Amino acid sequence: MRRICSVFALIILVLILAGCGTSKPDKAAHTLREQLLTMEQLGGTAYLTADYGLRIYEYTMNFDYWPEGELELCLTAPENLAGIGVYLREGSAALRYDGMVVSTGPLTSGGLSPLEAVPSLLQTAVAGYVAESAFEMLDGAQVLRISYRSPETQVGVGEEATLWFDLQTGLPLQGEIFSDGYRVIAVTFAGLTSTVG
Repeated sequence: MRRICSVFALIILVLILAGCGTSKPDKAAHTLREQLLTMEQLGGTAYLTADYGLRIYEYTMNFDYWPEGELELCLTAPENLAGIGVYLREGSAALRYDGMVVSTGPLTSGGLSPLEAVPSLLQTAVAGYVAESAFEMLDGAQVLRISYRSPETQVGVGEEATLWFDLQTGLPLQGEIFSDGYRVIAVTFAGLTSTVG
């Protein structure tokens, strides 16, 4: 009788482990990445907070992003920067204001500037290594949280990113970028629209 119970318990354990190969959040993350890969363009508004440690800056920007790495945005806040246009392409950044072009500076030792945060987060969503994923509640709705970091690094070391996605649309709701465990960028997205190829 004990042997029958042991065999039965072993069969149940095997069935449970077979079902644990891929979790539902992992499947959702994979499906979401497939959706993002079909996207040709994404536009909307980003509310961004850049934390330099002793200084914190807040920006509001309207943007258009193309997955091949191009971004055009127009700052709408703070008021003294409203109207400044930014064009990012292939790792270079330039500011445009009344015909004048000015380079932007880095936020982290890795070279990330606040103006590059939005395309960095979106590119990470498309091509970053998914370190973990989970369903969470955000503003009363279930969302998918995905954390990205290199598979060789530990939590809190180097650059990491986290994004929260709407499960209905597959679009990002908010994101954060960390440098050595310290949050340097927080972004909230609004009014997003996408073009799918």
